[in-house]
Amino acid sequence: IGSNLVDRLLALQSKVIAIGRSRDKLCSTFRNYTNNPLFSCVEADVAHQFPALEAEADFFFHAAGPMEGDIIRQKPVSVILPNIFGLVNCLEYLKKQQARGGRKGRLAVFSSVTVYANASGENQTFNEQQTCAAEPLEALVAPYSESKRMSEVIARAYWRQYGADVVMARFSTVYGPTRNVPNTAFYEFLRNCLAGRDITVNSPDAPRRDNLYVDDAVEGLL
Repeated sequence: IGSNLVDRLLALQSKVIAIGRSRDKLCSTFRNYTNNPLFSCVEADVAHQFPALEAEADFFFHAAGPMEGDIIRQKPVSVILPNIFGLVNCLEYLKKQQARGGRKGRLAVFSSVTVYANASGENQTFNEQQTCAAEPLEALVAPYSESKRMSEVIARAYWRQYGADVVMARFSTVYGPTRNVPNTAFYEFLRNCLAGRDITVNSPDAPRRDNLYVDDAVEGLL
């Protein structure tokens, strides 16, 4: 979502600063914008510290955090840190920016449909307030779903206590073109199709979730 969001913002002639843990990956992902005066990138891990920016920003999009199943199961701490500490660092930076110059800034939190914890193979409909269900704490996917739930709690806490301008986007399963293909079931299915291999469904009774095209996700954010 992040890279497609950058494309859209630059097409709208907005100034964009992309932050990522690897400068090499940033340069590779956005190599078409090397000479674009509206674009710049900063190497930093927001889970540890939000970098000092040269100018104040109007909008922040906290898109950091792995979502691949293998990482969630095998490296759960690597999922929790950016979702929780990364978000806190973003919110603290917003506070400091407003204190320095008065520009408040709005933060869009990338949440997830997993906050609804649909464990049924049946079709179900949820509204925004139906978040009382949750994954069992011992579930292998809990580090992802629970950290997404907690990120919303943290954002609301900063709104209540400090007046932070925050919005939540609960994305469903997002698909579409990307420069950095994640190791998710959707793209595995595509790779198998292109290679003429059978598609393997590991969990035929898995939860049913809507798929969301990436352009629609970006449009919703904007």
